[in-house]
Amino acid sequence: QLGGKLMYEKYRGDEVALFGKDNRQKNPYAVTAGVNYTPIPLLTVATEHRAGKGGKNDSSINFQLNYRLGESWQSHLSPSAVASSRTLAGSRYDLVERNNNIVLDYQKQALMQLTLPDAVTGEALSRAIVNAQVVSKYGLERVDWDSAGLIAAGGSVTQVSPQTISITLPPYQSTRSSNTHTLSAVAHDQQGNASPRATMQIVVIPSTAQ
Repeated sequence: QLGGKLMYEKYRGDEVALFGKDNRQKNPYAVTAGVNYTPIPLLTVATEHRAGKGGKNDSSINFQLNYRLGESWQSHLSPSAVASSRTLAGSRYDLVERNNNIVLDYQKQALMQLTLPDAVTGEALSRAIVNAQVVSKYGLERVDWDSAGLIAAGGSVTQVSPQTISITLPPYQSTRSSNTHTLSAVAHDQQGNASPRATMQIVVIPSTAQ
């Protein structure tokens, strides 16, 4: 009626929650030792202690009901039937034991998302408005724009609102490859979180003005 358990487990990953989502570790491992008591086949009481990497440990007490289809109710309540249930033949219908609580490779929830248009195409020295679409859990603080390439080519940028800028396109260059410029931005919320960097292309075409 008394049984024991000894288990070793090891996982690979940078953010593995073997001891709960607030205690994530890299490549953690753990050794579990426990004893269980089965007074009748229907009921098992078990206690376990688990120790792992970095001094993490926990203990638990579990109550398990064991019902086997096709067997009589009396056999589930008979103490004399416990011994046969612990044999290899008697345990052939037992479920495979797995750690179903393990959570691997947590990723930080995206608190901010910034989206820019794919591209803006305009004539040389014309003006265009670029609006950043921002989704923020904690409210938008500011948007930092990186327009160094555009300004170096002779363009300019004016802030209209926290999410909107007005750009003056640079002169058209005879070398076609130099008429496409990259504009990027990063949004920041009121809690200091930053969005992934978003980029877009500014394409300059020759002016049709006479």
